[in-house]
Amino acid sequence: YAGLQDNAHGDLPSDRRHTMKIFGSYNITEDFTVGLNANIGSGKPISAMGIHPENVGACATDAWASCPSRNERGHGASFYDENGNNAPRGTFGTTDWTYVFDLSATYKMDVFENQLMFKATIYNLLDSDTQTTVVQDRTMTDSDSGNTVMNPNWGMTNGRVGARYVSLIALSLIHI
Repeated sequence: YAGLQDNAHGDLPSDRRHTMKIFGSYNITEDFTVGLNANIGSGKPISAMGIHPENVGACATDAWASCPSRNERGHGASFYDENGNNAPRGTFGTTDWTYVFDLSATYKMDVFENQLMFKATIYNLLDSDTQTTVVQDRTMTDSDSGNTVMNPNWGMTNGRVGARYVSLIALSLIHI
């Protein structure tokens, strides 16, 4: 598996350089509380996974037949572009920064000597749809010619921050 190490130096796929999480709650009254979660993070590195070119690097002539990265996963698992050029890991920019804010409100009340709690949470309050992942398989094998070509979907968004949604909870705390 030496071919997997060619050009593997660089930023790892989940390398977020900056991440900040802020959370807290405030009791407006004894029975009513509001809370906020904020999660802000820099983008993740983008790589160009490709099919390992023949007779290059760790897959030199003697090792080519046993070099799994020449066709691993059908797309390639090496860091080379469609022309066989070096494409070191994480050197094609980053995904966008993400900003996700969640807001909650909790209300407690006594009903027949038992405590009843209602909670509403709005996740992704600002309905951000920022990209979180992109297609990183840069090369593919052309089905007609058998040649290594650039994947037309490389770099396209294939994951986003989840859509805004609301959670409603009612909970009864029975005292025995």
